[in-house]
Parts: sequence; structure tokens; C-alpha cells
Amino acid sequence: MGTLFSLSKSVTSIALDTSEIVLLLFGVLLTVGLIGEYAKSERWKRHVKTFEMLVIIGVAGELLADGGIFLFSSHLQTIADQEIADLTVTAGNARASAETAAKATDRAKASADEAKQKADAAGRAADTAKEKVEAVAKRAEEIDAGLAQTQWLMSARYFPKPDALTGQLRQFKGQAVSIRSYVGDGEGWGVCTALWYAAHAADMSAANECGMSPATVQPFFGISITGPDDKVMESLSKIIGQSGVFGGASSGPYGNAPHSPTLVIFVGSKSPFMIGQARGVKVPPKKQAKKKSAPSKL
Repeated sequence: MGTLFSLSKSVTSIALDTSEIVLLLFGVLLTVGLIGEYAKSERWKRHVKTFEMLVIIGVAGELLADGGIFLFSSHLQTIADQEIADLTVTAGNARASAETAAKATDRAKASADEAKQKADAAGRAADTAKEKVEAVAKRAEEIDAGLAQTQWLMSARYFPKPDALTGQLRQFKGQAVSIRSYVGDGEGWGVCTALWYAAHAADMSAANECGMSPATVQPFFGISITGPDDKVMESLSKIIGQSGVFGGASSGPYGNAPHSPTLVIFVGSKSPFMIGQARGVKVPPKKQAKKKSAPSKL
């Protein structure tokens, strides 16, 4: 019995099903035996002892199968009762936990309501402070914009007298020269184009390569003149240096530049120029002209 009580629910269910099948088999065996005992044929009467044995075995088997069905059914009922008891205990514990959680929720809700009231008050104070900060920030942006525009205008490079520059460049009539600047540098492109127009008007063989040179990691600032002839480089350096206005920043070295097989005037990026702002200032972008053939406004 101890072994029976230790059987699990699944094993007991299988044993019960097996007992029912065994009962059916022994019932069939009993039926065959009874038919053989009462048969009138001489052929069957010769095996009457066998049929009597089948009847005995069938009855004994059914008895054992019925006993198994009874025991295994009782054990399944005991297991079901235990499961119901466990579920009842679990449900009771869950209910107690739910009641505890409900009380905790009520306390949390009360705390949340109090916190919300404080948050609302803090939010109103923050809104007032935000309005003041936005007003200050707006004024600061206006100041920054004006400062940036001033810096840009003061530091922009240009040639105030392009005709005078053309006149001085006439001494290099027929001289081949490439005039270049960085890709995407609008201010440099304007200076480069102005130089090209002056050189072209002075009948120099000037190649317009403004805005075609790829940008470098460390850009060159100022204007560089390189070529095979030191005298030509020195003369062009003086002419460009005396003819241009380059704001408060240095325009870069003109002389003592490395030699190259062809004469090249390279307009680098404009040197950064600040007038002592306390905040970061963004220089307004200057749109590059779409057509290089249009005259530059200097």
C-alpha cells in the first residue's frame, strides 16, 4: 500500500487505464470459456476442460482487474483531494497578499497625491523661471547675431580698388597663372574670383580654378604664391598685399614660398577673427555664387 500511495498522478492514471484494459481482456477470455462449456458440438466437447480453465482464469483476472481499478481510482481521488486542498491554501495566501497589496497601494496613492501637489507647485515655479530664461536667451541670441555679423564684416577680405589691381598686373601680360581656392569656401571663392577677373582683365593667361581644390584636414590660411621665378612671386606678393583689405587678421605669407613648375596663386581660408566675445558666436554662412562668370562684388 505504501508503494501505491507513492505513485504520482500520471502513473496512477496509466495504471487505472491498464486495469480497465486487462478487465476487458479477461472478460473476453471468460466469454470464450463459457461459450465452449455450453457448446453442443462434439468437436467443442472434446476441449471442455480447456474451456473450464479459461472460465476460471477469466473470473480470476476480472477480480484482479476490478481490484486494481478500485485501488487506482481511490488513489486518484486522494490525489485530487490533495490538489484541491493545496489550491485552497494557495488561494487563501493569494487573497491575503492581495489585501496587503491593496493597503500598500492606498498608502502609495496618498503619497503620490501629495507628491503631485508639490510637483504642480514646482512646475508653476519652473514655468515662471523658464519664461525668464527664454527672455534672457532670446536677448543673448540677438546680441550674438549682431556680434557675429560685425565680426564677419570686419574680417571679410576684399580688394577695394580692383581697377588699380588690374593696372598693376598688366606688367605680367601673357603670364600663365592658375588661381585656386578650396571647395565649399564661399569667402575664399569670392577673393579668388576677384583675383581671376583682375588677372584676366590684365591680359594674363589666367586659369580659373576657384572652388576646385579639395579641403584639407589642416586648411591653409591666407594667400600663397608659388612658381619657378622668385622675382615674379615677390612682385605679385607685394601687389596683392598692398591692394587687398584683409580685416584684422593676417593674410598669410606671400614671399619665401616653395617653388613649383607653374605659377599658382592659392587663396586659402580666411583666418579666424574674434573681437572678444564671451559667448560662442556662429559666423553667418555666405552663399557662393552659382556662376563663376558673374562679376565679384568687392
